[in-house]
Amino acid sequence: MTKATLASLATELLPYPFEFIAERVAVYCRRGDVVLCCSSGVALDGLKNGAIVVDLTAPGVDLNYYYLQDELIIKQREHAIREIIPLVSAFQLDLKAYEQRAKLFFAEWMSYTGLQALQRIASILDEELKSTAIIYDRWQRT
Repeated sequence: MTKATLASLATELLPYPFEFIAERVAVYCRRGDVVLCCSSGVALDGLKNGAIVVDLTAPGVDLNYYYLQDELIIKQREHAIREIIPLVSAFQLDLKAYEQRAKLFFAEWMSYTGLQALQRIASILDEELKSTAIIYDRWQRT
């Protein structure tokens, strides 16, 4: 299926304009946009900008990142395509509440960033390396 065919089909099924973009979602999307994706990075970029995210990962395929299971991200695998429209519309009716939920989502899942994240990793490694037990790698014969 070509991109043009998919775009045409999506436009028939969903009451939204549909287009493929070659730019990063974080640069392109705006508050209230609907982002269809099957990428955790695209999902996070969309949420960060206030877009409503629909994950298109196929049924039976494990989600690579557990935070994609959050109810803030609509999962197409759980619904027929026509069932997604009311879910998106419900989020669009109260974008302020959606954005508040997104802020909580990021606070819960992405609480350490930048230097703070590096310091946290160093702290965890320091604790692990204080162990008195000998650590063997898989090549070591004991």
